[in-house]
Formats: sequence, C-alpha cells, structure tokens
Amino acid sequence: MVFLKKIIFIPLFFVFITAAKTAIASSPDDTVVWRSDLQRTGAYATQNIKMPLRKKWSFKADGNINASPVIYKDTVYIGSYDGRLYAIDKETGVMRWAFATGDWIHTSVAAGKDRVFFESRNGKYYCLDAITGDKLWTYHIGDWSLASPAIYENTLFVGNGGALYALDIMSGALKWKFTTELAVWSSPAVHKDTVFFGSRDTYLYAADINTGKEKWKFKTGGPVDSAPAIFNDTVYFGSSDGYFYAVDSKNAELIWKAYIGSEISNSPAVYENTVFFGSFNGDLYALDTTTGFIKWSIETGTPLRSSPSIAGQTLYIGILNNFFALDIKNGDVLWEFNTNGGSVFSSPAIHENTLYFAGGDWYVYSFE
Repeated sequence: MVFLKKIIFIPLFFVFITAAKTAIASSPDDTVVWRSDLQRTGAYATQNIKMPLRKKWSFKADGNINASPVIYKDTVYIGSYDGRLYAIDKETGVMRWAFATGDWIHTSVAAGKDRVFFESRNGKYYCLDAITGDKLWTYHIGDWSLASPAIYENTLFVGNGGALYALDIMSGALKWKFTTELAVWSSPAVHKDTVFFGSRDTYLYAADINTGKEKWKFKTGGPVDSAPAIFNDTVYFGSSDGYFYAVDSKNAELIWKAYIGSEISNSPAVYENTVFFGSFNGDLYALDTTTGFIKWSIETGTPLRSSPSIAGQTLYIGILNNFFALDIKNGDVLWEFNTNGGSVFSSPAIHENTLYFAGGDWYVYSFE
C-alpha cells in the first residue's frame, strides 16, 4: 500500500471557541463499550506501545468479522458472520466459549456488571453472562442495526430500524423508546445527562438519558450513520452530505462544518485538539477541533470503513487488507501488517499496551 500525501484546503464555516485542557474521556467503572468510552472518542489511555509491533496471537472464527473487539476484564469479546459471539482469553487467544445466535453479528458488544450485550441480525438483543456465556435475557428489537450499544448505569442504549431504545440491563425491560423517521445506525454516545445519536433521517439527536425526551436535533443534508464523538462539550460527527460537523453539545449551535465532498459513515477519534476520520472517497483527515482547519490528510485510494483509534501519539486503522499505525502529528506510517485477505472493517481496541483488531480473513489479532 502506497500513501500519497496531499494538502487540501477545505471550505468551511466556523466560529471560534476556546479550547479546554485535553483529557482522555472515561466510562464508569466496570463498563466497556466500542470506541473506548461512552463519549465514543476512540482515544485509549495506553501510552507505551512501542514499534515495531509483534504478533502475540491470532484466533480464527468460522466466518468473516466486521465487528470490533471489546476487552472486558481478561476477555476479548467479538461477533462474527458465522452467527456466534466469541469469548477469547486476552493473553493466550484461546476460546473460552462461543454463543450461537443463528444469524450474523456485525456490531460490537458492550459489557458491564459481568454481562455482555449485543445484537444479532435475527432482530434480537442478547444479554449473556460474561464468564459462562449463559443467556440471561433477550429483547426482540424487530429489525437489525449497524449501531453498537452503550451502557450507562443500569441502562442499555440500542439503535434499530427506526428508534433508539433504553433497556434495563438486569431484566431487558423497556424503559423508553425514541422514534425517528428512518433507521438508527449511529452508535449512541453518552455525555453528562444526555444520549446523542444520529439517524438516517438526516438528524443528529440529543435526548434526556432518563426519560428519552428530546432536548434538541440538528439537521444535516444526508443520513447520519457516524457515531458522534464528544470532546470538551462539543459533538463531532460526519454525514453522508459530505460535511463533517462540530456542534455545541448543550444547544446544537453550529461551531464549524468542513466540506469533504464525500460520504462520511465511519466514526471519528478525538485526541489532543485533533479530530481524525476517514471518508468514502478514501481520504483520512486530521482536523483542528477548534477551527475545523486541516492539519494533514492522506489519500488511500479506497473507501475507509474502519474507524480510527488513538493510543499515545499513534493512530491505528485498517485499510483494505492492511492494518496501519500512523504518527498522529503528520500521518507518517510507523508500522503496517498485511492480513491474509479481505478488507478490514473492524476498528482497533487497545488495552494494557496491546492492540486487538479483526481482519477480513476471519482472524482476530493481538499485537504488542
């Protein structure tokens, strides 16, 4: 894979905001979700991964894997198109158990209180015992989704074909339901007392976390499938209208928008006053969080499906059948790994100085 760097001047609209001190977002103790934290920043606290990386182990599923790994305590959880959720020892790569749903699993899990939550394409949400894999409850959501769940306190937030649901994590009982005009494929993010999510009806929504009452909605020109990332009280997200947006989390006031000119459906990572994201035109961007001005961009030549993750000064992302580590300051390649074939849709997870991701070759990989 050859990267061609290019300088891009992006037309945008912006107002100045004062940048606050950089901090790694966090989730409540004993809660793990896709994209590192409830704010979906994609930034991990790990700082000491040294290059070049060395393969620790690999695990082969019985089908393709588009889901991203989630590490909860000492176990890696990931679903496959073979219809099974796998629990894998994070140190050895040995399977502890597998739970069969009978249909594809293409979104990531959320885990907390020794339970694992996920959706299958059969329209059901599952709650399993994280240690044994025993089924504790199911909720028939009716339609499959591309959204990964979030947990806050005793509530599970899940999107589907036309709504965001809030379920009790212990019983699976419905607490509230927020209906949209079209499908919710955007993974919800939680910040303070609000849950944020996009819909294919072109809106980004903010709802009260306890009641589901709408606080505000922000209209774009296309479906919002990107999971929002919240950093310093600003919501960052992309839309299929070709714009990347920064809006105030409190009132939906537009701070800036940057015109990319291509669909943005993967989810951003935010760290140290820079927001990183890929687009369908194959470009990977790094924008200033305050102004929206471009810091650097890379042309990859292929639509980007994997969402980037950050650890320390390194960005990790899958491109075609390769996996890359890039310098966050300039996009320079620090390390790359070629899988056995098939595009990498999975986004990386970093835990205790170890990198985990899945390839289109049916394998889950661990590097340190």
